[in-house]
Amino acid sequence: MKASSPCGHGRGASRNEGDRATRLPPLLGRRLMRLLLSLLILGVVAGCSGERKSTAGGAASGKAAVPPGEALPGDAGSVPVRASDGTPLPRLVELGGEKCIPCRQMAPILEEVGKAYAGRLVVEKLDVQKDPALGRRWKVRVIPTQVFLDAQGKEIARHEGFLERDAISAQLSLMGVKAGGAAR
Repeated sequence: MKASSPCGHGRGASRNEGDRATRLPPLLGRRLMRLLLSLLILGVVAGCSGERKSTAGGAASGKAAVPPGEALPGDAGSVPVRASDGTPLPRLVELGGEKCIPCRQMAPILEEVGKAYAGRLVVEKLDVQKDPALGRRWKVRVIPTQVFLDAQGKEIARHEGFLERDAISAQLSLMGVKAGGAAR
């Protein structure tokens, strides 16, 4: 008698009639398993990439503008949104959370951007994990999400996922916001 595996799938293993009715043909079973495994891997990779594509234009996203000169939601007015001469400033709003690793990686970048664009841009971080209503108001699908607003409070661009310093600078440049004298 030839050796068989413990589950009875080895060569020479005898199969009774009841087993044949419940098993898939070997080739179909392998193909199905490969397909399911491929879909699982694809889903995991897509879900863990942490990078989402930017979308420009607040009107297309359905995001209502925040009136110029108003404090950002959750801010309670602690960060001025007007320049010293009283003109409203463009804003970069980062919606994230304390427990989010990409959000924590963004923190020093946002701090650096805030210093480099001081007096020309307001950088705000909002924790949507602590206050889920903010996430709903800003229509956040994934964190971190960065929202670029012009001086009138209109959403110009939105990015989901980690965003590098150079990409932030490029978007601000497109908006006409120039860095100050601080070194990068």
